Amino acid sequence: MTPSDRNFQALTGELVVVKQGRGRDLLFTPTGLEVVDRIRSTLSDWLQGIANSRRRLGSTLTVGTTEFTLPFLARVWERVEQELMAREVELKIVHVRTRDFRQRLDSNQVDLLCGGLAAPVGDGPLAPEYDFLE
Repeated sequence: MTPSDRNFQALTGELVVVKQGRGRDLLFTPTGLEVVDRIRSTLSDWLQGIANSRRRLGSTLTVGTTEFTLPFLARVWERVEQELMAREVELKIVHVRTRDFRQRLDSNQVDLLCGGLAAPVGDGPLAPEYDFLE
């Protein structure tokens, strides 16, 4: 039993892992699996919080692009590279499938999307919660 496992057992009365034998991997107990899930969730939340803070501070710009708009984005980069570097803004470009546009925007995984959506002619705004440029 590791010192941290002994400490956890002293605090909670439960084991996190069970030793299986010499040279074999440790086996997580149900409590250990729950601890791992909570740790992963906490770290994920922290990383998302850091990313959100960087966005608010303006130090990161994450642009999502489809495979069809990547060449366009590459041409635009040549025009904005110096400005972003002068402002110490880190540009991240990520691939996004069209069907995932809303989910990526709503979850703050991207700040801007380059791509296309099909919309009927003459209808109102496709998604009023977003700004679109044609």
